[in-house]
Amino acid sequence: MALNPGGASYNWNYSNDQRDGFSLEMTGTVVSIQEVQAREWDQQARRPGKPKTWPDGNPVWNIRMGFAQPDGSLKTFTFAEAGKKQMSGEKPSVHVSLYNLTGNMMDLMGKTIHIKTWPNNPTTGQAWGFGNPRLFDVELVDDVVYELKVPLPDEYTVPKLLADDGAHGGQPVAQTPQQIQVPQVPPMQGQFYAPPMPQQYAQQPMYQQPMPTIQAMPPQTAPMPQGMDPAVATAMQMAGAQNVQPVGVYEDIPF
Repeated sequence: MALNPGGASYNWNYSNDQRDGFSLEMTGTVVSIQEVQAREWDQQARRPGKPKTWPDGNPVWNIRMGFAQPDGSLKTFTFAEAGKKQMSGEKPSVHVSLYNLTGNMMDLMGKTIHIKTWPNNPTTGQAWGFGNPRLFDVELVDDVVYELKVPLPDEYTVPKLLADDGAHGGQPVAQTPQQIQVPQVPPMQGQFYAPPMPQQYAQQPMYQQPMPTIQAMPPQTAPMPQGMDPAVATAMQMAGAQNVQPVGVYEDIPF
């Protein structure tokens, strides 16, 4: 798998002894770890076919690790992700074996690993195939680090890579766009927002309507009752007495 047409293949050939580079063992320093979309196996062509998906359309992922070899070349190892039966130990899984080396797959970056397999099942002698998945032994190699002599190709630097028949290197999974955070303005308390006044009006004095002049009304003086001494009536009105009325004078005393 390479971005350029006719590019070199870096896959570790552990299954076909009729092809170049066949080897049942590999040792290298981990330089890349990523998820790549799996492909259906074409039985007639004896090669990977169309991209593999789950019934809901989501891609089926494999894991691909890149290794710097002792000679500085790049070698890749692709394997299936562990499922529930593999994680429970019911079925063997190289994914689980590699994970158990450090307890975290990404902690394998920069570590040197030795991987070994066999032409047939070493216990039963049965050929590898459906129902009899290939077994691998893995172990860490201490105090040894190998480096690549050439830059790591771009398709090995992305976390996830979709299978793409139109591009040999595959198609990187699009990252989710970040949502724009709009600051929330708290509601104003006890006041209202007034938009700024245009400059041409701000320089002019504000027109104010003159307040009407209210003339004070003279105090109303109750009319002086008839028959009352004017001095007495005036004194009572000044004291706040209202509706001053004269007291009738009886000319005859009834006793």
